[in-house]
Amino acid sequence: KVPEGCTAKSKYEILDCNGFSAQWLYMTDEMISAGVHRQLFDQSEMQLEFTKKSPQKFRSQGKVFGGNSYAMKDGSTRILGVGKVDGQWLLMNLGFENKSPQRNRDLTAFEMNFIEFKK
Repeated sequence: KVPEGCTAKSKYEILDCNGFSAQWLYMTDEMISAGVHRQLFDQSEMQLEFTKKSPQKFRSQGKVFGGNSYAMKDGSTRILGVGKVDGQWLLMNLGFENKSPQRNRDLTAFEMNFIEFKK
C-alpha cells in the first residue's frame, strides 16, 4: 500500500514518496543471460549526473541484490540493483532525496519494503 502523500505513477513506479522514489522492471532469465541488465545499467549511468559510484549489495524482499550506489550532483542518492525474488528477476532503481542511506536505521518502514542493507 502506498502511503498517504505518495504518488504511484504505475504499478511499477512510485514517485515522490517523502523524498523516496522506486521503479522496478521485471526481467526474464533470457534477458539476464543476454546481459540486458548490464546494458540498462550502462544506459542509466549515461543519464545520471553523479559524482561518485560505489558497489552496493542490499536485500529486497529478503533476497540479495547487487548493483551500484550513486552520489548525485544534486545531493541525492540513486541505487540500481538486480536480483531475483520468487523466481523473478528484477531491476530496481531507487532514489533518495536529501539522504544517503547506509544502514537500515536510515530507512523508513515504507522504504524497507524495497531495500534493506545486508547485515
